[in-house]
Amino acid sequence: MNITQAVAQQVLIMLCLILVGFTLFKTKVLSEKGTKDISNILLTIVTPCVLIQAYQMDCDSSVLKKLGTAFLMSFILHAVFIALSYAIFFRTRNTEIKKVEIFTSVYSNCGFMGIPLLSAALGEKGVLLGSAYLAVFNVIVWTHGLWLYGEDIKLLSVKNLLKNPGIVGTAIALILFFLKVNLTGAVKASVDYTAALNTPLAMILLGAYLARTDLKSAFKHCSLYTAGAMKLILLPIIGIYILKLLKTDAFLATALSLSAACPSATISALFAGKFDMDTGLPSQIVSVTTLVSIATLPLIAWLTSTIL
Repeated sequence: MNITQAVAQQVLIMLCLILVGFTLFKTKVLSEKGTKDISNILLTIVTPCVLIQAYQMDCDSSVLKKLGTAFLMSFILHAVFIALSYAIFFRTRNTEIKKVEIFTSVYSNCGFMGIPLLSAALGEKGVLLGSAYLAVFNVIVWTHGLWLYGEDIKLLSVKNLLKNPGIVGTAIALILFFLKVNLTGAVKASVDYTAALNTPLAMILLGAYLARTDLKSAFKHCSLYTAGAMKLILLPIIGIYILKLLKTDAFLATALSLSAACPSATISALFAGKFDMDTGLPSQIVSVTTLVSIATLPLIAWLTSTIL
């Protein structure tokens, strides 16, 4: 099975789980409070365990080199995506809409969707390299992303970073990785079981988000089309060519390209709510890009293998 087929198969599995979440919410088996509880479980417990599990491998020179390159390339990709988004959306007159367009174009759902996708398509090494993209995402989204919505320099603090479970999970994972501490027995099993919850819980949560989104009104917003095209097609393709220009290893480039090509991050709506902005548009963009990514993710996988 090639990379495109593996991605398509995993996306189909994700779609089935999304439909489960959609049905559970529509039939009121899953409530609004339930979705918030699932989100908290994913952010505070499951994601850190996914990161810790990803780094449970031998720390040799070749792995360190690839990991270091993955972190560097992830920073470069985010920087380019941010710059291009500001350049493309600078004419948007409504400040709130401009913030949403930039945020949903740059930041992908590289944790909830990216990690299970990489696990199915590229295996443990793919998850390890993709987790570097996720770690960089966590750092930038809790600095630039927070500032973008809040426009307050005081928000850019070490305290905010240390409060983020993704950052904490990455720190613990890297410490164990560099100290060559391999988890065993009940501890390892507990981490593995918890990490395995990522795919089903994240997809059920996305299905619930879709169920409460007014998709008919969503398609009336021009921002949906521009931000969606940026997130799912334009920026990932530009990312592929940047990685090719920088002569990035094909396996690493594939892991980073798929992470960047995931739909808009669910945290975009959470940040909007945090700063008393309308959460409708970011929620709609997240929902629609999630649906459309079922078609675009295999396309990006095919383009990556073709171009690289």
